[in-house]
Amino acid sequence: MVEKLVGKINYFFDMSMTAMIKLSDTLMIGDEIHVIGSSTDFKQKLEKLQKNDGDISIAKAGENIAIVVSQVVQEGDAVYKIRDLI
Repeated sequence: MVEKLVGKINYFFDMSMTAMIKLSDTLMIGDEIHVIGSSTDFKQKLEKLQKNDGDISIAKAGENIAIVVSQVVQEGDAVYKIRDLI
């Protein structure tokens, strides 16, 4: 497996476990991500993406999106997309 940096966490809403991400690459529903920071290190599959309070299936570089995360994250945490080597 290989990991590619796709964005950084720029805000976290702890009540809803929602993270805002500024993307540097494409993400889509079903992608597996790895979130890494000074006190963060977990992997999860993306089940929902949102932009401007609406659900989307794909997000592109340069967009700010929201995802529900399974663990607490911090501003500045790196988000990597996990891909299989083929």
